[in-house]
Amino acid sequence: MDAAKNITSANYIRDLDFAYMETYSLQRGPAFEERLNDLLAERKRLKIAYGGRWTDDGFKVQLASIEQKIYAQYLVDDNGQFHWSAQLMRTIDKHDAATDRLKSILLIDAKEVPAWMCAPVYRDAIVFYDANSNRISCLNICFDCDYMITDHLVYVDTDASAYVKLKALFLESGHDINSPIARINRL
Repeated sequence: MDAAKNITSANYIRDLDFAYMETYSLQRGPAFEERLNDLLAERKRLKIAYGGRWTDDGFKVQLASIEQKIYAQYLVDDNGQFHWSAQLMRTIDKHDAATDRLKSILLIDAKEVPAWMCAPVYRDAIVFYDANSNRISCLNICFDCDYMITDHLVYVDTDASAYVKLKALFLESGHDINSPIARINRL
């Protein structure tokens, strides 16, 4: 297994040539919680229906489909599909003041990189596009743990102070970061 790769947020944003970006919110809110609980119940019903015949190919296919939805945590999956709970919050042109602000935040020197001992749940993301609307990068963000990871599974290290400023930018874009989050047992 390859070792995790890391890049600083400054190197990430400096190397990114994009025309516009979109911010997304995912894995939060009553509709998400209701759908997740429905998926958990569906998984339970499936296991009961197969009564322990868990090596059956039909069971495996159905279970994999349900669990992919339960455990999906990034905005964009390996097939290029957006998370089922993703909500587009804002589209921002490269020349918008918000883009300049994002760049200045990500260019903060990463002197104090947070290292919490929790598993991140990425509930916010930024997708960067070229002039032809091709997706060139996706940055998944967990504000609970102060982690960022790209769609290429590269961890993006940034200074703790940058998360405070980044959170403010997302709040101004309509993200409901401070909403209570139900802790749902996905096991």
